[in-house]
Amino acid sequence: MSAGRAFAIMAAMANHPPLLALAPLAAFVALPGAAPAFAQPANEASAAEAPQPDEPPAPAPAALLEKQAAMRTAFVHQQFAEAGLAPIADAETLGRQLRRVMLHDPYGMLPLPVMELERRGDGQLFLTLHYREWREPPVPVDPALWDALLALEPKVFAALPPPADPPLPQPTSAPPLCHGWSARIAAGARRTAVWAACARAERTAELDYAERMVRLALATRPGCAGEDDAASDGTPFWAYNSCFGEARPLDDPALAATVGEVTTAFEAVAGSSLLAEARRRLRDPAIAHGNPAWQAARTAIEDLRQADQARRELIRQLDQLRITRPLISEADRTRITAKTLQWSRFLDQQQANYAGLLEQLVAVPAPGPPPTPPARP
Repeated sequence: MSAGRAFAIMAAMANHPPLLALAPLAAFVALPGAAPAFAQPANEASAAEAPQPDEPPAPAPAALLEKQAAMRTAFVHQQFAEAGLAPIADAETLGRQLRRVMLHDPYGMLPLPVMELERRGDGQLFLTLHYREWREPPVPVDPALWDALLALEPKVFAALPPPADPPLPQPTSAPPLCHGWSARIAAGARRTAVWAACARAERTAELDYAERMVRLALATRPGCAGEDDAASDGTPFWAYNSCFGEARPLDDPALAATVGEVTTAFEAVAGSSLLAEARRRLRDPAIAHGNPAWQAARTAIEDLRQADQARRELIRQLDQLRITRPLISEADRTRITAKTLQWSRFLDQQQANYAGLLEQLVAVPAPGPPPTPPARP
């Protein structure tokens, strides 16, 4: 087999780790003193060595890593754009030095602001919190934090390591269901990073970077500094939600109280726990179409549907406030619309989960025929 064809096969299988894990390196490259695992007769080998004009050249590992980095960078900047921030490249053309961190809660429901740190020409450092529809005024912070972040950045934005050789063993079963915090980080137009608690159990430079930004934000809000000391997961992220997760209060106090009641009712409806329960039921080894385990899974899926219906009714009530409330300000109308859209996006995702669960339920095979008793002699 030609070297180009071997590298093409290896590059293709690198994108599919389970396949690569099944094929030892010796299957593609003849080791000194050993015959290749896929040895060919002389006539077939000569045919294999013939030029393949239609075969694209195999990408080098460096090219694959560069492609992955470009895809990650595009994804991160798209996330910031969807959060309402201007492209960071535009700020760079104006000579502004920015660092951005976006947090996502374990269930993707909380309206958390994006943290943006800006170092100005005179050395002053300012932190701005960006919500989707508005932003808080910039707050001056300790300039020493800039150097602390720069010290972490060589590790945060380091190139991805090459694939393991030999490849890492693949899991034999599906990973357990995980809900965890995640972060998107940008330091200019070209340097980005992502971190997810479900993907990296150990502490990383990306996590340290995000935590530094969060603790800086907490220190700017009276009563919030030190709120993370009692966090059960050891991170300040829930404290960040407690201090900044609620958007700007409504101008009308009576309207704010009504919206607060609807919000409390919406958050009280079980949703994520029902989704986890339905998934657990469908993984029951004893499940078969129509048996008690299957009926239990069906009930869990129906519970999820009813919870979504209850939430949709609350969204309708919230939207009616925007339409029927007399003398509502345009600012309050905009904030209620933003909350309605946020809840609707969450339920659209839940609807997709519900449809997937139904498909799994329908696909459960029927129980097999009872074993045939042995014939009597």
